[in-house]
Amino acid sequence: MKNLYDVLEVSRVASAEAIAAAHQRLLQQLQDEAPADADSGPAGGISARRDAVTRAYRVLADPGQRKEYDERLDGSTATRPEPPDGRRKWFADARSYVMQFIIPALVVALPLATVIYIALDRDAKSAGVATPKENGAAEPAAMIESAAQERRLELENERLKQQIEVLRLEPARRDRELEYSAQERDRLLRIEEKRQELAEKEIQADRAHIDRDSDRQYQNQTSQDIVDNLNRTVELQKDAAAARLGITRQQYNRLEQEKWREGSGSR
Repeated sequence: MKNLYDVLEVSRVASAEAIAAAHQRLLQQLQDEAPADADSGPAGGISARRDAVTRAYRVLADPGQRKEYDERLDGSTATRPEPPDGRRKWFADARSYVMQFIIPALVVALPLATVIYIALDRDAKSAGVATPKENGAAEPAAMIESAAQERRLELENERLKQQIEVLRLEPARRDRELEYSAQERDRLLRIEEKRQELAEKEIQADRAHIDRDSDRQYQNQTSQDIVDNLNRTVELQKDAAAARLGITRQQYNRLEQEKWREGSGSR
């Protein structure tokens, strides 16, 4: 008589996910096998199988019911001859023997064999006797060297191709960098023009303020001193603008002259 695991076609150690997947698979399989006429003879057998699959899934899907069923199943098979515990004991004894005797013997024997082989090889070389390894390794060594040489040539060719490609793309990259530098310079110049305009407006506002409050704030200064202070302020602002652009004061003056000429020519 089949047990519930046999009905679902799973092992006793199957997980809950595997049991659920087997349940869905068997239901789909029975659905595909069902005839079109539900009243026909085979439909009754398929219905019975479907009920058996459903009952088995209900028991095995519930952890408590599954545990009770496993205990009953173990009790019903306790009197069978040659229980699995005997085979497990045999395998456990064999594993214990291997771990206690075979593996320690290999751990000791392998290094000892390596030392003996190295000593014999050294003695053979010192005596001028060609070892079998040396006799049979000449031709393979030449083949390995040839293959390594071919590989080195291939790598060198690849490297040269990459260098040629870099040289071919270098002018385009340089042009892009120059174009970007020119665009960035124009952008910085536009920003600096805006700052200069704001500075000029501030200077004009200061001059208007000085004109209004000259009697109260600048009683001890002459108008020439005020103009000199304003000129020094303008010079300091120009120095700061040149420092922000990363150029000298002379270069900044030339840029202002070029901008003034361009403005005069457009008018």
